Amino acid sequence: MFKIIKIAICDDEKSYLQILEFKLNKALDDFASDFEIVSFDNLNELSCHLEENLCDILFLDIKIGNTNSVEWSVENLKNRNTQIIFMTAFPEEAYALSESRFCYYIIKPRLTDEMLSSAVSKALLNISKKDVNLATISIGRNNYTINFQELLYIEAINNNLNLHFLDDNMIIYSTMKEFLKNLPINFLKVHKSYIVNMNHITAFKPHKFTVSDGTEIPIPLKKYSQITKIYKNYISKL
Repeated sequence: MFKIIKIAICDDEKSYLQILEFKLNKALDDFASDFEIVSFDNLNELSCHLEENLCDILFLDIKIGNTNSVEWSVENLKNRNTQIIFMTAFPEEAYALSESRFCYYIIKPRLTDEMLSSAVSKALLNISKKDVNLATISIGRNNYTINFQELLYIEAINNNLNLHFLDDNMIIYSTMKEFLKNLPINFLKVHKSYIVNMNHITAFKPHKFTVSDGTEIPIPLKKYSQITKIYKNYISKL
């Protein structure tokens, strides 16, 4: 329903990789974004992956093999917007933590579902703060400058999208699927023909959202509980 959030996990303890990925998939059910998770048990494979792929959130064990990954991150991730969540079973290994740019710190034996959810929430919030409201996006040969902060909702009409802003509308030729790739995480696809900016929802009732300009956005009957749960979860995490 959102653009896909890319998550990577790196830990040389393969059994913990499996446990964390299982727990993470379970925790992510409560968030509005779509996620992709990849796992690595060494820094070389992680480095190769990062050369070719974006990574929004990285769960990184502090000690991988003989390498302190905090020091590694300072050298290798300093120019990326990746939200780093460090993990360790041995807090004494975190001696270089203050030198790094990290989002969250987890002591593995104390990890709870609530802690994992908090870590993801903080990372997503940081990601949304880094999104520039005014952005230029390319669709085919056309380039559009869009203020996402003022974009209330998006309506699909045939092969066009009608972008509804606070004071204006914009028609562009694009599919929903293609346009979703450009959207910040606060946009939710609530219907096959509508995407709504959750920051502009002012009310909801069966089976509609109301946005800032008073427009009512339909929510399919079968998806009403799921969609409103995602919205309420998003609001509670702000």
